[in-house]
Amino acid sequence: MERFFAGKSVSFEEAFPEIEEIKIEATEGSLGSGFSERKIVLSSENLSEIEPCSNRTCEKGGYDLGDFISTIVYKKDTSKSGVISCSGYEKMGVKDKRKCLNGLSVKVEIRYK
Repeated sequence: MERFFAGKSVSFEEAFPEIEEIKIEATEGSLGSGFSERKIVLSSENLSEIEPCSNRTCEKGGYDLGDFISTIVYKKDTSKSGVISCSGYEKMGVKDKRKCLNGLSVKVEIRYK
């Protein structure tokens, strides 16, 4: 099961019962070079709270779609675009690391019940 809130794992439908339909179009890429690497289309059938980062050197990374969606639902918006930064990091040596430079440019459309 996916996790859409801290605590027990719940499905998308349990976390957001007021949503009839959701569509997310996203493009992933390096924040320094634009968004053109990977295109993603998600709906409630294939959506999880954290979308994995595709950067092979990224550790513990991903994009918090659950938080982004929660903000939209709280405001009762029907669409929103934005950029979500990866939460992971890249090792730069034995003890050094830096924040992953990947980001997800997202456009979310929601139809409520």
